[in-house]
Amino acid sequence: MMWRAFIAVLLNLLFANAYGSKISGYVTDAQSGETLPGATIKLKGTTTGVVTNLDGYYELNNLPEGNLTIIAEFMG
Repeated sequence: MMWRAFIAVLLNLLFANAYGSKISGYVTDAQSGETLPGATIKLKGTTTGVVTNLDGYYELNNLPEGNLTIIAEFMG
């Protein structure tokens, strides 16, 4: 399951530099397309992270400039 969530987060990460210091989006299951509420989204190497809401939505704000690595984890 973690790889499915990772793919969705990675796609949003590709647009991070275009939009500034915010990354947001939905974490979904790659096979069913269902959102994944409760998935954890973390900025690698920091204590910055959020949990997706009931709709599978997440938002990371005030991010540093440069290349970032986002980690998505989902138990289920």
